[in-house]
Amino acid sequence: MEYDLQALNIKYAMDAFGGPIWSMAASPSGSQLLVGCEDGSVKLFQITPDKIQFERNFDRQKSRILSLSWHPSGTHIA
Repeated sequence: MEYDLQALNIKYAMDAFGGPIWSMAASPSGSQLLVGCEDGSVKLFQITPDKIQFERNFDRQKSRILSLSWHPSGTHIA
């Protein structure tokens, strides 16, 4: 969910389709969001002023994703 802090309401909501979300990390530019899920999937979302849009899945791991990080250049993730 994305909250509008001025109007104090939910601006936009979507399902990650990987169960509970354990970790999130915004790209250095603030235009992309990584989400680590219970099912071991990492999903990439595009952030726009109006919404958050699913972009792609990365290969699923064997267990939940507890931590995510972007390289300062925005070209690598760990």
